[in-house]
Amino acid sequence: MKGRGYVTVCFMLALLMPVLLANVASAASTTVSIDPLDSYTTVGSIVSTDVKVNNVDPHVANLTSWQFIVYFSNHVLNCSTVTEGPFLKTSGGNTFFGFTITNDYNGTYGKILAYSTLLGNYSVSGSGVLATITFNALSVGDSPLHLSDIKLGDEKIPPQQIPYATVDGTVHVTAAAQSNLVVDNIAVQNQGCNVYANDTYANGTAYYVLVYISVRNVGGGGGSGAFNVSLSTYSYNVSMQENYVEWRVAGLNAGANTTLTFKWRPTHTGYYNLTAVADCHNEVVETNESDNTFVLSGFPVALIGDINGDYTVDIQDAVIIGLAWDSPKPPGTNPNWNIRADIDHDGTIDIADATRLGLNWNKTW
Repeated sequence: MKGRGYVTVCFMLALLMPVLLANVASAASTTVSIDPLDSYTTVGSIVSTDVKVNNVDPHVANLTSWQFIVYFSNHVLNCSTVTEGPFLKTSGGNTFFGFTITNDYNGTYGKILAYSTLLGNYSVSGSGVLATITFNALSVGDSPLHLSDIKLGDEKIPPQQIPYATVDGTVHVTAAAQSNLVVDNIAVQNQGCNVYANDTYANGTAYYVLVYISVRNVGGGGGSGAFNVSLSTYSYNVSMQENYVEWRVAGLNAGANTTLTFKWRPTHTGYYNLTAVADCHNEVVETNESDNTFVLSGFPVALIGDINGDYTVDIQDAVIIGLAWDSPKPPGTNPNWNIRADIDHDGTIDIADATRLGLNWNKTW
């Protein structure tokens, strides 16, 4: 009798072993997790994370419904919405989905309750996204995303709990990457010629040189937002600011640059400082507020006729005109053409240029 009982027990264990092993496998392999485990964002940004179920084994049970609670740090994050994931609907059935967000659950944590159930005789297995949670990042810090009170209902009537393990996640919030606006350069373009005070064309209209101001966002993050760029010109000789102008820039993305153009006609000989300031009204929060200014210092503005820039209108300047006399402006073929000798900017080097030089003969600046 004893031997027969031992055989009976062994036989029953052999019959039950696959079921026991399947249940153990299900408990060990089915997980509900935050995906990704670690999310990274900056203050003021939006971050989304998924709640996933993994390895629902159809040999043990199929999933027909789910529910979870997620707790999070409400001084770091604020939950804005929850959307249902596609997993249950892969069965072909419709679902009843709902959620409740309590951002001020207590002084430390916010709480999200979400749930969904298939309608009709449908079920799913495998892995997929149950829901996607969207947060606003409020402040610097790390917020745990702690899963709790999970219910995974199988296809039985009434539904039975599918065993599972949980894997929590974390959202890491750092300070927002900020812009850093700088003026790269100020360039005065006058085709290789001296810049003259009170310069005019041959017909007497005012002649302007072009000033290019290059502005760049060398910071990180997204766009800078709108800001103004200013340019001022200051004459050493008379100790006065001659010009002041501003441009409105709609914004610059990180790494982007823009070039602004100013038409300049200085009115005094001598040296000038040209000063450009990016974000001159401090509208943009920057990582470095001290590098917005660029100064082109000691830029010379000559007396009309001082072609060679030696501070005197004399025979050396006249020789330059004489060597280029009557040479046509390109695309002409005269190799003697010299744009510096075309003092009146009419494309011809002739008596008009010599006359203009003569008016300042032997003068210095």
